[in-house]
Amino acid sequence: MALELFLRYADCLTVVGQLQDNLVARGQAKKTKTKTWHI
Repeated sequence: MALELFLRYADCLTVVGQLQDNLVARGQAKKTKTKTWHI
């Protein structure tokens, strides 16, 4: 049981990490777009 719960928790962390990475990538893309617009 404990191992199963741990694996589920790890899966949640990986999913959250991927979502955060996607948000960071989008944020960086927006920043670069705004920079190009300013230029």
